[in-house]
Amino acid sequence: MSGFEKQTYTQIPNSLFKIMGDMDECELKVVLLICRLTFGYQRDEAKISTRKIAESIGMNTASVDKGGDAAVKRGLLEKIIDGNKTTIWRTIVSDSEFESRQKSGDSKPESQSDNAIQKVNRRDSESESLLGVKESIKETEELKKDLPLFELAWERTKEYLKGEIVGSGYNDYVSSTRAIKFSDGIMEIDSVSDPAREWLKSRIQKTAERYLVGVLNAEVSVSFVSGVNV
Repeated sequence: MSGFEKQTYTQIPNSLFKIMGDMDECELKVVLLICRLTFGYQRDEAKISTRKIAESIGMNTASVDKGGDAAVKRGLLEKIIDGNKTTIWRTIVSDSEFESRQKSGDSKPESQSDNAIQKVNRRDSESESLLGVKESIKETEELKKDLPLFELAWERTKEYLKGEIVGSGYNDYVSSTRAIKFSDGIMEIDSVSDPAREWLKSRIQKTAERYLVGVLNAEVSVSFVSGVNV
């Protein structure tokens, strides 16, 4: 990869840059990834396992636990493990001192505070995150509004992959793919041929799975198939 991808950005709180010098690599990488999966998709929480985080940031699970615990202790993240052993990560955000004084009518200058990230009203994550997915995908003009959510998610993933793949691989193998089924966390993707399926599996499967985690706010495994008639 040469340079940053054009016109794809994630909002990162400015206060993070004030404290990053005090953070070790584990903590910083975990915080940046959770910021990507939350702020990057306009939501407050993300469901992702320690193993998936480790794969995404190139560290082992022990380092993820260490970094995550440090971020929780610092007050940047909240980590919740539900009854199904699903890990939910939330970014913790709060009004800056300046904003708080403005609300109370006191306009004294803001002091330099290391309060990293700001508290927002929690929302119904499940319904609003899905709504956010649909809204973001509407930018892709060729999509039909009546597609099922998992198909919309795959079309969004294809748009992302289009900017990641160098050469003719996207047009040759990815552009014609379609999501045909999503059940028990497994998304089946139909490809045009067996060679195409093998290329997709070896070249983009992991990247697609990581991106879909952010789109659907849930762990997703991708299975490429070929010759499906539906």
